[in-house]
Amino acid sequence: MMITHRSAVQHSIIITIRDRIEEINNKKIQCYAQDPCYTAVDTWALAQHGCKVLEVFQALLEMDDDCVLFSCCPALPLEEITVDFTRPAMLIWDRVVPGTILGRHNPNTDRVRNMIENEYDCYGFWGIYGAGRGPFMANLVCVRR
Repeated sequence: MMITHRSAVQHSIIITIRDRIEEINNKKIQCYAQDPCYTAVDTWALAQHGCKVLEVFQALLEMDDDCVLFSCCPALPLEEITVDFTRPAMLIWDRVVPGTILGRHNPNTDRVRNMIENEYDCYGFWGIYGAGRGPFMANLVCVRR
């Protein structure tokens, strides 16, 4: 499968965030990416920008309280896993909305909602094609307090 436009935008965002954090902290940081659909070309392209591709379980082991976790529609219950193991400095993931389920494998449980409401300040992406339309409109940026 060829890398999609959406994946290219996602990669641009994570590389830009990584570069800005490095600039602010004057320190190099490692960037990881994970998607079971990545091809050799995807892995090569990400490597050209200092981003290492990991297998799913290896990627989960890299999560910690200092990471920026960027996730769009994961195929596993990543929000629940995050609640159990870590509090990333920043989360960019599916909106957490009471009483609804977003994504195939990420129900908005009370545990996830409580973590987001009590430990993070959240911001939505702005629409670039008019009100409420554009890439990542279903995502939030959450910064740990």
